[in-house]
Amino acid sequence: MPGYGFRSREEWGELSMGYFAERTQLKRIFLLLDPTAGLKSTDCQLMNHLDESALSYQVVLTKCDKLSPKAFSESKAAIEKYLVKNAICCYPHILAVGKRRKSQKNEDQVERELSMIRWSILSAAGIPLK
Repeated sequence: MPGYGFRSREEWGELSMGYFAERTQLKRIFLLLDPTAGLKSTDCQLMNHLDESALSYQVVLTKCDKLSPKAFSESKAAIEKYLVKNAICCYPHILAVGKRRKSQKNEDQVERELSMIRWSILSAAGIPLK
């Protein structure tokens, strides 16, 4: 679905909210957050709306390859702090993923991160894992 942040349009938000409200079979929403930017007011507003609507969601931190390990840990900690204090319907495990970069030799790490995201999607959908 289209984003609600950079270069988004108001009608996309209305379209998304209508979709979330009408899709009773929806099990979990995966909310992509950019840890390089930190939590923005639009992120908090969306999570608040999802909580008020009793819609389950899980946070996926993107662009992790753009931060140093220390900066990523600090950003993730700030997001976790917000979630612990404010989130009601947020699935408790934060996922993270970055881009494969040969210069960083992170191919194995990215594959592990993608596997965790795939597992979370299958688990949320109730598809048994073998």
